[in-house]
Amino acid sequence: MEARLLIPMGEGFLLGLGLIMGIGPQNSFILQNALRRQYVFLMIVLASLIDISLIGLGVGGAASFITQSKALLSAISLTGAAFLLGYGWRSFRSALRPDQPLRLSGRRGTLECKTIVLGILAVSLLNPSTYLDTMFLIGGNAAHYDEPLRLFFALGASIASIVWFFLLACGAANFSKWLARPWATRVIDVFSGLIMWLLALRLLLHLH
Repeated sequence: MEARLLIPMGEGFLLGLGLIMGIGPQNSFILQNALRRQYVFLMIVLASLIDISLIGLGVGGAASFITQSKALLSAISLTGAAFLLGYGWRSFRSALRPDQPLRLSGRRGTLECKTIVLGILAVSLLNPSTYLDTMFLIGGNAAHYDEPLRLFFALGASIASIVWFFLLACGAANFSKWLARPWATRVIDVFSGLIMWLLALRLLLHLH
């Protein structure tokens, strides 16, 4: 693969990973239910398909619309950079808080397949930040690339979702003790914050 294709793919992967790593409703739902070892593969597939679909809409629709106006592109870039800086700062602040381990429930109660499906749909599609991340931030960042390269940006972001959900769901039971340690959540917060600030800097550099 040509190097020029790896750049947007790598940037899309980093942005997607940085946005998805936070322990929000979707990740919490997957973690809690993966501990039951029920419908793990189904959760991975559903969560990944939802993310990939929204990323496609963001890159294919939002990015194309944004590039029609340089003023709009600049405004979106400034807003996106501000959000990423704020998001990163929130991650760093979270890492500096007193010990707050991630609380994971090891209950083994049986859930129906329908409950899992409805749960994934709810925490994914009823969460406003999902649309902000996939449609606005990923779509806005992709707008800086020519149309053929946007596909590779979207591919990188999509791969990040698949990799993260797979590691999260399959590793939940094995790494639950590790995740419950305060320093583990700090590592996640710091890593996510660094990615957000680096991407914010890149957005600002695109303005010049």
